[in-house]
Amino acid sequence: AINIVLDIPFPLLMSSGADQADQHPDQGPVPQNHEGVWATRPSQQVPQSDETEGSVVENKTASPKTNIPKGIPILLQSRQALVHQIVKQLQWRRVQRPKSNHFTLLRPTSDQEWSLAWVDLADTQFYNAIRPQQRANQIPGMEQLSRKKNLCRNLNAMRCAFPDDYDIYPQSWCWPEQSASVRRYMTEEVAAGHRPTLIMKPDGRCQGRGIFLTRKVNLIDQNESQVCQVYMPSPYLINGLKFDLRLYAILASVDPLRIYLYHDGLVRFCTEPYRHPTTENISHVFMHLTNYAINKASTQFEFNEDADVSGHGSKWTFCSFIEWLKGNDKESDSTMLWTRIQDVVVKTVIAASSNLRHQYRVRFPADEDGAITFQLLGLDIMLDSNLKPYIVEVNRNPSLRCDTPLDSQVKGAMLKDLFSIVRPTPCQPSQRQTNLTGNERQLNRAIKVGQRRDLELERSKSTGFQRIFPLDTEIGSEDPNAGYVKFIEYANYKFTSTSIQRQGTNRREP
Repeated sequence: AINIVLDIPFPLLMSSGADQADQHPDQGPVPQNHEGVWATRPSQQVPQSDETEGSVVENKTASPKTNIPKGIPILLQSRQALVHQIVKQLQWRRVQRPKSNHFTLLRPTSDQEWSLAWVDLADTQFYNAIRPQQRANQIPGMEQLSRKKNLCRNLNAMRCAFPDDYDIYPQSWCWPEQSASVRRYMTEEVAAGHRPTLIMKPDGRCQGRGIFLTRKVNLIDQNESQVCQVYMPSPYLINGLKFDLRLYAILASVDPLRIYLYHDGLVRFCTEPYRHPTTENISHVFMHLTNYAINKASTQFEFNEDADVSGHGSKWTFCSFIEWLKGNDKESDSTMLWTRIQDVVVKTVIAASSNLRHQYRVRFPADEDGAITFQLLGLDIMLDSNLKPYIVEVNRNPSLRCDTPLDSQVKGAMLKDLFSIVRPTPCQPSQRQTNLTGNERQLNRAIKVGQRRDLELERSKSTGFQRIFPLDTEIGSEDPNAGYVKFIEYANYKFTSTSIQRQGTNRREP
């Protein structure tokens, strides 16, 4: 059985806004209903055959209406109420961790064994306590994607080498380090007769806090750590309103890289009709900022009270948006959009992949599969007037707060599908081989790693997640992953050369 450890009893604290900060998840009001009732799409049933591959054996006792086994032991240290609700629905077993005066995870005793951990925060002691057969939801080093300035640096480095391929991110600079470049850009644009608008995003904040638009560089605080982006002047509009997309991905492994993208998500609308930025409207946050935490305060915000009514209100499902495109004679555009989004997600993760792999190997040097830890990512994507997607932010602790039935439908189904894919598969003790030579052990480990990857992919086929990297290669056809090889190789080269350069600098210091 798989174990989950519960550190926060019901009633739980819910996050108070759109996303949790990387360091300190928000706290909010106590939810009234812990049963988590929502309408989800029917789970596709997987035949209950003997899913045995070598020494890997699946538990046949599954939760009702799903192929996920009951009784999985889980360590649960999260303020996200939806996670607790899903765990309760799946009838998994919450394991109590040893009492501590610090948010750490110590080595459990035999009656505290867990197979899966879901935590909001992870530290060195947490990683040191994880055993090879366990899985946890926090990949070390994820700030390389989730912190705005790190994301900016990583994507800019790739765009310098591949300007056309990495045109997936608004032109951006780290402020104040690159303030001279920002001033030069603005001067050149004004000289060319343009009036560009900049959007400033504080590095360590979330939920739209501190974001503002400006056309005057001298008004930007020179001492605040921010990302400066060129504001997209012509976004794609629906009913005259600007919007963004919140999609969900699983980073299932960093070495080798494995990425799954969820088929549904959220479309979050502004609540004031869009106008091109001017001196008069540049401060209209309900017109220019799509953050849910901001727009829900507007008197024009429309809550979706019925999850079955699609394409209505200030928040849609991504699937409803795709259906809207098809209904407006843009079916071919919707297919191309989904392909482009997958490409943007893969390239974004690749930009930080070398650093993530390095930090993972520092924590888990002996792991063969690179999958002891995984990560749920919340991806914020903007569309320009030609339906071209741009990544604008990556969240490593995306909000799972459910203010409406629509939220519950999307996030609840997504989270259940995630657990279906990432849950560990325990080995039968009788099949653990100890009297093997070194070469035999190495071969046996390689076989098990391949089995785990195949099993993970097979599980995903009965969920709403699709593996977007690596893509399956059909016999006799070209490798669909070949186009990404040069990006991975360059990311490796860039990380290695930067590391060597830093080591040389450290040696020269007295």
